[in-house]
Amino acid sequence: MASPYTLADLLTPQNLDQIRAAYLAALQGAGIPAVTEWLPKVGVEMAYVDMIARAIDEQIAEDLPDIVASGFLGKATGIFMDLLAQQVYQLERIAATSTTFNLQFFSAPAAPPYNLGVGDMTVIAPSGNHYSNTAAFSTKPGEASDPVPFQAATAGASFADDPSPSGAGVIFQMVTAFAGLTLQPASADFDPVTQSGSSIGQIKPVRSGATIPDPHTMVLRIDATGDVGSAQFSISLDGGPFAAQGTLLATNTGLAGGWTVIAQSGGATPSFRKGDTFTIISPGGPNYVQGSDEESNADLAARCRARWSTLSLNATKPVLYLWARIAYNAASRIQVTPDPVTAGQINIVVADSHGPISAVAARGIETFIAGKLRNVLASVRVKPATAFGLSTSGNVKVSAADKTRVQAAAQEAWLLYLGTVPLGGVVRLAELDQAIMDAGAIDTDGLAFDEVPANVQLGPGVVPQDGNDGGLAEAMTWQLL
Repeated sequence: MASPYTLADLLTPQNLDQIRAAYLAALQGAGIPAVTEWLPKVGVEMAYVDMIARAIDEQIAEDLPDIVASGFLGKATGIFMDLLAQQVYQLERIAATSTTFNLQFFSAPAAPPYNLGVGDMTVIAPSGNHYSNTAAFSTKPGEASDPVPFQAATAGASFADDPSPSGAGVIFQMVTAFAGLTLQPASADFDPVTQSGSSIGQIKPVRSGATIPDPHTMVLRIDATGDVGSAQFSISLDGGPFAAQGTLLATNTGLAGGWTVIAQSGGATPSFRKGDTFTIISPGGPNYVQGSDEESNADLAARCRARWSTLSLNATKPVLYLWARIAYNAASRIQVTPDPVTAGQINIVVADSHGPISAVAARGIETFIAGKLRNVLASVRVKPATAFGLSTSGNVKVSAADKTRVQAAAQEAWLLYLGTVPLGGVVRLAELDQAIMDAGAIDTDGLAFDEVPANVQLGPGVVPQDGNDGGLAEAMTWQLL
């Protein structure tokens, strides 16, 4: 009897010659005496063997490794990984999301009025990425428009053009110029409200009259379940203690300097549930939300492994990792540690594939997890990772005809690698070399980080970012051959 196949054997694709040889060996092992006499001949017997071998090759062999791998986390890929996650772990792969932000348009006094529909305004970033408006808007001569939402042309993490002054400060240009119009990142009165819990009612902050809202972070907490007119609530201002405010009305004034909160019941009763919170922050910004790629096989496998940890009564690391991913699906690098000073406090540091997440995203994750920890003797603090700008240097030999193409491909590969380095991980010179060589360079030498020819060990909670002004094209010395 032939030895059983190992998992490694089953995961290795077989070509037609290997399949034919294995089939002949199986026939011979079954005691068919004439097999050895068929081998040098081209007759009916070998035609039959070839027919079976080709059928296996064309119908089974290509998919067999994927089918076998579909039962194992860390080996399953593509639709087979989707099937494993759905059937065994009851999880769906997180789809790619699109980058969004708000811009504002200013009209010169002599400019005509404009009324633009969805998709009528497209802007372009220096990266070449295009974004279009997702809501209609209008402008009047001499006035500023309301904030206008924009979305990337396609989903994915490569659309990473943050217009926020506190972010990359990307400057956009209109693809089609409109006479008298200029644009800049929108400055909103409030950031989007972040909610924890299952309330279906809506909370919306607005100005009190014409007064510009004072800068605050306010958490509105539901203290008694109900609807507008019956639910009870309290507020915490800038991290202070909660103060009871009484009944939640349709219009709630006097909560903070220049603030009014509008409450609206949902389609079912009760709309607001005890313990749920709504976090409101002023002033707002362009509300930049980084798009993300479709969840990778490795990340989906990690969520699957953490899936059953949620049955624990304790907030284990896998559970906190899972909650952070649920709260903000672009979070790809997460570090969970107990606070060294405050007993019962959990510190979570988060980055996405481009670097530290925004403060708004961190607050959203913190609010979501805090709601989950409601019955646990623990508190949580979530903060963005710390970015470490890494400069590169070295010599690159490249064909003169290929220089521009190689520079662009190397930069793309380098940024993709930096986005995979874990929090507190090691940035390796070998990866820089591979990014450049795979892009089509002829040779490299003298590669270094911050003028030191060695790998860089990052500190806790730190992720690397490209620290080169102008990218690799400006940082490296390109020698033309």
